[in-house]
Amino acid sequence: MKTFFHLDRAGSLKIGETISLDPVSINSELLGPKYHINELFREGVSKHGLQYINQTDTADCLSEWFFEYVRKCNFNDKPSRFQSFFAFSSLEDINRLKKKLKYNGGTIYLIECNDYFQADMNLVGYQQSPLLLSWLANIYWSGNTCEELNTKFGLEPLWEYLLVGNIKVIDKVDY
Repeated sequence: MKTFFHLDRAGSLKIGETISLDPVSINSELLGPKYHINELFREGVSKHGLQYINQTDTADCLSEWFFEYVRKCNFNDKPSRFQSFFAFSSLEDINRLKKKLKYNGGTIYLIECNDYFQADMNLVGYQQSPLLLSWLANIYWSGNTCEELNTKFGLEPLWEYLLVGNIKVIDKVDY
């Protein structure tokens, strides 16, 4: 199995744990959205996915849903961000993540998984036009980075790994 690093910001992981999807639960008095979300994610969702299913007021939420629909339409062979566990290949990338998020806490864990997809995290979360979001989502799901964006904003790709399937927490990393 390939190993990765994960920053546990919620404090919810335990060594030896196998990570799995959770049943979908939404905040809605209407039945239609409840049926719809279960049609979209029959197998359940990750904690990341659940966060964006119930959120209503952020650009990140709209970006996540936009990326999901681009994936469903054009890259259905790629894992859904709503059903993935996120990790990085190096501790240096975990540090870059912390800097990007302006976050100093959390615990770093070593994770094992064989089924994953690599994409540039810097492409997600922009508050832009649907055309720009579509362009960025297509680059993301192609597994590429955007040199034009990187040059304009002085960025380096931040390669995140979307892990799915058998995901195991191996050890806590003292760093």
